[in-house]
Amino acid sequence: MSCSDHSREVSVVSVPVDSIHSSSLKYSQRFNISQNADHKALYLFGNRNGSDTTATFILYPKGQAKPKLGANVYYVATPVNNIACMSSVYAAMLTKLKLQDKIIAVDNSDYYNNEFILKGVASQKIKEIGKGPQVSVEQTLVLKPELLLMFGMGDPKKDADEKILNSGIPVAITLDHLEEHPLARAEWIKFIAAFFDKEKEADSL
Repeated sequence: MSCSDHSREVSVVSVPVDSIHSSSLKYSQRFNISQNADHKALYLFGNRNGSDTTATFILYPKGQAKPKLGANVYYVATPVNNIACMSSVYAAMLTKLKLQDKIIAVDNSDYYNNEFILKGVASQKIKEIGKGPQVSVEQTLVLKPELLLMFGMGDPKKDADEKILNSGIPVAITLDHLEEHPLARAEWIKFIAAFFDKEKEADSL
């Protein structure tokens, strides 16, 4: 996928939580999903002191013209074909969704007990791009994943390296660690599933 499929701007849309509706989410307080006629919108709520969004992702089908919804959003064409997964928690969710074969990079295999991941790293089919506390910018730019999944505080501009963002690689930030209910944390599988058009499978899980 070319960089033209992913465009980003430096600001984010501010949308109050109460104005967003999703019937599929019951516990999460840190993200929401809105299904529209030609796209999905994912909203992150990383601000501890307020209810406005800290990032908005617009997901639209590959082959379809990118929606023109203003400059203050991140666009991602779906379903993505491969993913760099910066946590064993998210790798486990991808495995539950039967999407483990989409993983092309992980942070540090020392934290994984997933046989598929370990064999992939050993054979170099899956790359390690995060041995230290930070994602390796150089390795990520060479690998060019269609999606980089990492945790943070909900603002890609602050959570991800500027070079990665400017390269056109979309960065999805997860906030499950900020949830207060265990089922809310589990519900983040629906956030990940949205990038692969696997919402029904995630809902059943």
